[in-house]
Amino acid sequence: MRKQGNRLLALLIIMALLLPGLGTASLAAGPETLSGTVALKESKIYPNGLIIADGAVISAAEEGWEPVLTVDGIQKELLPGTYEGSASLTCVQRIEDIYSSHGQETTQTMTAALSIGTEGIRTDESVTAALVGVTYDEKQASGGSITSEGHYFGGIRVGGEAEYTIENVTITLTGNGGNDFTGIGVAVAAVDNAKVTVKNCTIVTEGALRGAFFAGDNAAMTVENCEVHTKSLWSEEEGVLEDVQIPTAGMAVPPAGLGVYGNNRSNNVVDSANVTYTNCKIYADSWGAMGSDDIKATAEAPVYMNLNGCYIEVSNAGYGAYAIGHIWDVLDGTDVVVDNGMGVIVAAEGSARLTNGSTITSNRFGIVNHQGMGAVSSIVVTDHSTISAKYAGILVKERASSIEISDGASIQVTDGPILQAVVNDDKMAGGGETGNEAISVAVANTELTGDLLQSLPKIPMSVTLTDATLTGAISTATPTFRNGGNTGSSVSDRDIVGVIDQNVLEPVANTALSLTLSGESVWNVTETCCLTGLTVEEGAVLNGTVSVAGTELVPVAGTTYRGSIVVTPAGGELISTGASRGEIAALLYDMEEAPGASGGSFSDVSGDLTSAVAWASANGIMKGYGGGKFGPDDLVTREQMAAILYRYAVLKELDAGGRADLSGYMDAGELSGYAAEAMQWSLAVEVMKGVTDTMLAPKGTVSTAEAKTMLIALVGEPESGNGPMTDGPMGPGGPMGPGGPVPEDGQLPAEA
Repeated sequence: MRKQGNRLLALLIIMALLLPGLGTASLAAGPETLSGTVALKESKIYPNGLIIADGAVISAAEEGWEPVLTVDGIQKELLPGTYEGSASLTCVQRIEDIYSSHGQETTQTMTAALSIGTEGIRTDESVTAALVGVTYDEKQASGGSITSEGHYFGGIRVGGEAEYTIENVTITLTGNGGNDFTGIGVAVAAVDNAKVTVKNCTIVTEGALRGAFFAGDNAAMTVENCEVHTKSLWSEEEGVLEDVQIPTAGMAVPPAGLGVYGNNRSNNVVDSANVTYTNCKIYADSWGAMGSDDIKATAEAPVYMNLNGCYIEVSNAGYGAYAIGHIWDVLDGTDVVVDNGMGVIVAAEGSARLTNGSTITSNRFGIVNHQGMGAVSSIVVTDHSTISAKYAGILVKERASSIEISDGASIQVTDGPILQAVVNDDKMAGGGETGNEAISVAVANTELTGDLLQSLPKIPMSVTLTDATLTGAISTATPTFRNGGNTGSSVSDRDIVGVIDQNVLEPVANTALSLTLSGESVWNVTETCCLTGLTVEEGAVLNGTVSVAGTELVPVAGTTYRGSIVVTPAGGELISTGASRGEIAALLYDMEEAPGASGGSFSDVSGDLTSAVAWASANGIMKGYGGGKFGPDDLVTREQMAAILYRYAVLKELDAGGRADLSGYMDAGELSGYAAEAMQWSLAVEVMKGVTDTMLAPKGTVSTAEAKTMLIALVGEPESGNGPMTDGPMGPGGPMGPGGPVPEDGQLPAEA
């Protein structure tokens, strides 16, 4: 009987141990309650759950440390409430990171499931209770999962000189990060000189600044065969961004001028870090997938974001990849799909290369070159890569750029040009330096259908076709922006940043576009185009009609033509772009802010032109023909324009003493007597050039845009509106400004 009783007691003890609910001790214990002020001296486990009372203040006893709550291995925000299951409060040392920007330093902190350094596992910084089923040591972590439902908590952070491999781990983070310029709260971070390899992992994040990957300092990260889903924090009511106040020294949302929105990007690379992604699938719901920022590399030693065989998808308004500073985004066999944004954004000195059949499919732009500052950016689309976009394949916003489209590359646009250079509609970024900057576009060994347009004053564009065929327009153009050229901050405004509703192909003042056809290139002209330079080399074909300074001609192989060049489709009607004498008088009058004048009366001048012509006549800038006639509708010839510029320079007390040698121009003898000295002067001070190196075309015409460009070269840009031009090389303070020699006899060339 006693033996049977002992057996029964033993059985009850075993059942109590296996089934805690049956044990009298367990039944009595229940969840533990923490209330008031609690300063933990060490980590503690609460196997029966935990209740944190309202008003409870829980902290670590040691300064610089922090208790982190996990429940059944899931990290949670330390807030009042009842937590059922096995709870832990793990006291860990906060991970600190110093963020420097604009001369200011800010220290930010975070915690992480696993912190690795040169010495191996940083136990004091690791919340290992959040490593559920993960096998880990000082070299690698594999299997299992990391889950966070709280803020500022990271997955695995590797620093120092460590080399670490993460494989087959699922990381799920919900809540806000702290700063994606330092990797606060991201799934995997590599900092210092660490080398991190991530394989076959699945990462899902949702929240503001809660990215999947971060690489900073001089770290190197390799990511292979991973799937990533990142989502911004959104309002459930109206589907708009939640107004989240995140204490971050970095950037909580992208600048409005980028034309994207959101508060979470999948990846960020900063400083001099390098990253390589291979065979990864990356999905971002906004802002961007593959970001870079605050790059500190140099032109001699750039850093790289290599995307090999990846699939990248961005819903809403965002970008697939972003390059700013001396970094190359290299897409090798990678596909990018963007719902409403840009496949790639290149800013400052950033560069991008699409190769090995890479594709960009976007409902707005393929590649945008944005934000004017720094050195020249490079964009390369080559090796059968393809861009399919709605509004522009490549949009250059006030940037000096080197662009190559080559070797079977294709750019297809449904409602816009292949490429266009425009004034930046992002008023925050503005334009860049314009000293020796230029935009060069090289199209080689491929066939394109569409337009190449130049709408950017000050920064000249040169286009070279080499063994390539282009069917479409190559021209200067005046665009109409959907947003009026001003960037707004609302979501609706960001959706249309950069979108152009209409382009008018016409000469544009101070806007240079030169074209060279080389090798066996073919240009099939589809509509009237305007250029400022044209060279057709031996073996190249221009299927169109060319006029230079109003004179139709067949381009001589190897000869470079300059000035007002109009190219129309073959067999099409030649359209004149010449400026009239009345237009030039009005232009000068407006530049002088309509000073008012009384002068000669001309029987063929009336209306709005009366004051302008009277002022030009009274100041000796433009003469009449005799018999009371001015000829306001007659086109201004190049020699007349030279005389007008010369007289205007004297009126403005500018340098009128230079004289160029005309002996190298074979048509110099065609100059009218009154215009010879003026033409010599205009060439000497470079306000005019020959239409070729050996031709002046004195009887050719000048377009209104060309006349404006000449005046800008003479006295600079207007200070505002149509007022006086003051900042040019011959303006006040310029190297050829007032004080230069004026003919002693005061005689100006007389107009015939």
